[in-house]
Amino acid sequence: MQQTPYNLRFTTPLSLASGSISHRSGLLVRVESDGLTGLGDVAPLPGFSQETLGEARDTLALLEHIEARDLPDALDHHRAPASVRFGIEWAVRELTAQRAGQPAWAGVSAEIRPTVSLNGLWLASDEVADAEQRRQAGYKALKMKVGAASPAKDAERVLFALETLGGSVALRLDANRQWTYEEALRFAEALGPEAVRRLAYIEEPIAAPERLDDLTRETELPVALDESLREIQPDDLDEVPFAKALVAKPTMLGLERTLRFAEAGRARGIPTVISSSFESGVGHRALATVAASINDTDVPAGLDTYRRLAEDVFNPRLPFEGPVVDVGALWQGVAHG
Repeated sequence: MQQTPYNLRFTTPLSLASGSISHRSGLLVRVESDGLTGLGDVAPLPGFSQETLGEARDTLALLEHIEARDLPDALDHHRAPASVRFGIEWAVRELTAQRAGQPAWAGVSAEIRPTVSLNGLWLASDEVADAEQRRQAGYKALKMKVGAASPAKDAERVLFALETLGGSVALRLDANRQWTYEEALRFAEALGPEAVRRLAYIEEPIAAPERLDDLTRETELPVALDESLREIQPDDLDEVPFAKALVAKPTMLGLERTLRFAEAGRARGIPTVISSSFESGVGHRALATVAASINDTDVPAGLDTYRRLAEDVFNPRLPFEGPVVDVGALWQGVAHG
């Protein structure tokens, strides 16, 4: 196995809880066997991932001379963090598919949908015209961050967004556990029942996840799980019947764990939204492929993040402009990663 670092510029600095970053750093991992190669992306996100890039690099060094067939067990033995698991688990699956004479993308599923819809990302810095343009372009869903301002201010922004988008685009919110329970109540009250019913969902609105069930009963806010997926097991979904969606980031969960959550969610009628952590094109390509395989219907994936990269490890860039991505086109001309 080989690892190659990358450092990609953002179009504009990205504001995270840990501060602002102007570049996305990560490691491409190549798993090779019998002249075939599986390619994965290891890119812990500062302020969100539990491991640092240095810690991921150190774990990869421990795995460097392990045979491809033994890597899954080695990940467990070395207690590999989620970002390392995602990169290597994808690379191994890609390699396994090629050994079977299948396309590289077939490692995740024998059958995938040919296209995946994208969830547009409406950042605080974006103009209303940007959202209107994406609505006219045919996006099925847009995602807005909340929680940085007061609940009343956020409610104003959400009400304005609902008015701008009309009924043709689903509005998803993400609070990243920024509110107290009382602040979430004030947000729902400021929105009003009609606007609450128009929301697709809000990810992790409160800092006390054990109170999410109470919140949904009191406010009817449609709650999606994101950070909570790191704290529970797929079989625990029966204990969170209020969940409207699972927002799964393989860089935060690992690929195999993500697939288990998706299977458990599908069995319970809960859609899984595959979302990126601003990885390189290698990561985005893998995520789009996963998104094309896991749901019974086309659930818009949180991969509009690719447009935030001013450069990529692929040159030319991947054909990743929304609102719909052709999954096959992402792999066109790729023989083995």
